[in-house]
Amino acid sequence: MGGTNIFCKHRQSKGQHYLCNLYFWIRVLKDVLRNDPRQGIGKPELLKHKFSGYWSRRISQKDRVVYKFDEDNIYIVIIGGHYDNLVNLKIH
Repeated sequence: MGGTNIFCKHRQSKGQHYLCNLYFWIRVLKDVLRNDPRQGIGKPELLKHKFSGYWSRRISQKDRVVYKFDEDNIYIVIIGGHYDNLVNLKIH
């Protein structure tokens, strides 16, 4: 998406509206995660158990983004849904 401008109209179909929101949150998260992946909007939370070492951040009332990071990179592994509902997901 680097350098791409995304414009959203208020009246769109449900699918387009979801994608528009997704693009918006990807841009917001990119800025937030670039500064400090442990702080900021969306109530960042260090996860436990199966998701130990990963962080979760709210992107809507029901959706989350799950990610981990090191000094050089941020790895987004899940966008949308809630990690508790992902019982069969294998994360390495």
